[in-house]
Amino acid sequence: MRDKFLLLFVFFITLSSCTERARVNPFDPGGDEDLGKFISPHLTSSHDRVYFWWTDVSNYDIDSAVVTRYRVEAGTLRKEKGVSLSGKISGYVDQDISYDKKYRYSVSFSSGDYTTDEIFSDTIKPGPGYLWVFDRYYYYLLVLSYDGMHLYTTLPDLVYPYFITRTLQDTVVAALDLFFYGFILLYPNSRAWKVSLGTKRYKMIAFHPEGILALVDYNNRIILMDENLRVVYQRNVSGDIRWLKVDRDTGDIFVGSDAGIARILPGVSSISYQMIYTDSSMHGILIENKKKLLITYGQGQLNVLDYEGNIISSQDFPGLVSMKYDSSKNRLWLTSNRGKIFFQDMDSKTVKEFCSGFLYPEDIEVNPRNGDVYVADPWMGTVCVLDSSGEKLECYSNRKIPYPSKLILTLIGG
Repeated sequence: MRDKFLLLFVFFITLSSCTERARVNPFDPGGDEDLGKFISPHLTSSHDRVYFWWTDVSNYDIDSAVVTRYRVEAGTLRKEKGVSLSGKISGYVDQDISYDKKYRYSVSFSSGDYTTDEIFSDTIKPGPGYLWVFDRYYYYLLVLSYDGMHLYTTLPDLVYPYFITRTLQDTVVAALDLFFYGFILLYPNSRAWKVSLGTKRYKMIAFHPEGILALVDYNNRIILMDENLRVVYQRNVSGDIRWLKVDRDTGDIFVGSDAGIARILPGVSSISYQMIYTDSSMHGILIENKKKLLITYGQGQLNVLDYEGNIISSQDFPGLVSMKYDSSKNRLWLTSNRGKIFFQDMDSKTVKEFCSGFLYPEDIEVNPRNGDVYVADPWMGTVCVLDSSGEKLECYSNRKIPYPSKLILTLIGG
């Protein structure tokens, strides 16, 4: 009982230190539809409202289907009346990607005497996204829209996920699960696609723009597979591998370990491997702008490097837990094991305290569109949202994710 009162006391201190208001809890499922049975989503955005098209079939071999449109209403998904059709699907859903990252979906469909090649077709504009919340103890993965609306709950294909990362597709993430030899692609509509990788488990995965799959196994070996999942390169890495990153523009692969940082350059005829940094690297992220910088942390030092491994700046930062880069404001966000959040201006290199009062902010995400900051604190059992000024704080909690420890924000339209 004493511990509970202490936790409540710290929680209220947290709210008073960087909050002005609280939002209605979006984790409440609500809604009147079983969303788990719907697959093949088609999302359209119009006038800041998001519609979800669902094809109610389990696979494309079924002759009949029901195409239904859903809308977001009062924080839940509601079936749109008057726009549901049933009939025969005679084609597939196509996705055309233009240079401005807009998507157009269409499907051939017939119902009785009515036949059309495009019963719906719309262009997705940049709109809401999804905040994936991963609980490391209870193995739940919840999906929220970044403006707080609840969309979906757990993904049934996950049993014991221990690693989750973005893919090259908007709104799609990949997970490694202890009970599956491969990786699982996760979609915002609670659909999953399993990709088997033989009989070996991997502890890290990253996706390369040229179709290469970068993997790290439990023997601290970096492995590259081609698009046919054939091993094209493997190499043992000194020290325990801590992180794996891929630059989406250049295709550079970086591997951080206790022994330093290695840079791998996949080529047409050969693959180059080079150690560019020889001090311990516990954390690492890439800044994929014109400057092409690498941020690494180890032994209490926060270092900014170029891709050749040259140190641009270095400073003390004890107890770093996680870090993320905000491209819109050129800021580096940092969380510490002392319950504090900081940001570093990448131009001036000065570090400022942004918010305190957390117990153990284990992960942080930043929305580059509006500057909102998301913080997962497993000790408090909350996911908190801070605006870019630091004056407002909204904290969500739910019994299904008592220890949120990993956040991934994916945005519609890139």
